[in-house]
Amino acid sequence: MDDARILSDLFASQRLAVLAAARNGVPHASLVTFAATGDLQALVFATGRDTGKFTGILAEPHVSLLVDNRTDAPEDLAGALAVTATGTAGEAPEALRGSYRALLLDRDPRLREFLAGPGVTVIRVEVERYILVRGIGDVRTWIPG
Repeated sequence: MDDARILSDLFASQRLAVLAAARNGVPHASLVTFAATGDLQALVFATGRDTGKFTGILAEPHVSLLVDNRTDAPEDLAGALAVTATGTAGEAPEALRGSYRALLLDRDPRLREFLAGPGVTVIRVEVERYILVRGIGDVRTWIPG
């Protein structure tokens, strides 16, 4: 199976990613509901403009997102797949926010009220590379586009 298919399948099976970003030079990790664009060139998530997450991304846009298929079972070590997406984050262009909101709602309809809330925006991460780790020692890099 090619790497793009592996990524698409993983992203279809997982709703949450761990966002790693810096705030005032201090690393910070948080869970986000995410969606991938069809071409895998971007990952998107929503946040409030009044959050530390948003202000931190504006100040330091280099981020990574971790998505994995862990179940916390003993066999996970050998069969787990973890993907780190590295890239540059920023508020999605106004013209694309509606389609990104629709992607997020397709992933999790429970986001409807949150996405409609005041001050909520969509962040787009332009993915520079994906690092795929399967089990122990199988590490590959895939560059979208």
